[in-house]
Amino acid sequence: MKRLMPVLFLAAAAAAQQVTIRDTIEALPPISFCQDGATHRTICTNQRLRPGAVGNLVPFEGVPVEITGTPGAITCAFVTVSSIAVQANAQFAVTTTTTTTMSLDFFGDGPAGDVYLLFMGLRLQAAPTMFPPFTGPVHLDPAGSWFVGLFVPQGATTPYHSLTFPFTPGLIGVDFFDQALTLHSSGAGETTVVDCFAF
Repeated sequence: MKRLMPVLFLAAAAAAQQVTIRDTIEALPPISFCQDGATHRTICTNQRLRPGAVGNLVPFEGVPVEITGTPGAITCAFVTVSSIAVQANAQFAVTTTTTTTMSLDFFGDGPAGDVYLLFMGLRLQAAPTMFPPFTGPVHLDPAGSWFVGLFVPQGATTPYHSLTFPFTPGLIGVDFFDQALTLHSSGAGETTVVDCFAF
């Protein structure tokens, strides 16, 4: 038993280091001073991704994904991907600015019957947390977030919610984040990918 305890401790520590991220990804430049083997990064959570056992991450660029991996660091911090899966629900916002107005359109796409509880925030948590009974990570910082409303996603080309307000110079360049809790017609719930935008 004494020999087994260190093994169990190490296994628990390794399992505790796993992180789950719901975001979209993009390719990194081929040359980097980090020299850490990362080929991609998450767009909103800004995590450098090493392909790990998954191999090629190119097919997952620009689509909503859930990534599970192990954090590490050499010159730069990174996550070594152990699994990646495309999510059924997409969530993103598009901004438009004119000389007199600012507009924000929210888009969502998922299975028929889904309902989104949309939240916005000014920052993300340092590490994602879980919010049972919903599956999937919550990236928004609850202390800096607010509930926008309950909506039915309309697909990737029709906004399900829009806001228009007078042009406000103080908002130019400010980073905003949004994420939804999805209620499926089956009664199950999960989080969407986190999204980020600025005017």
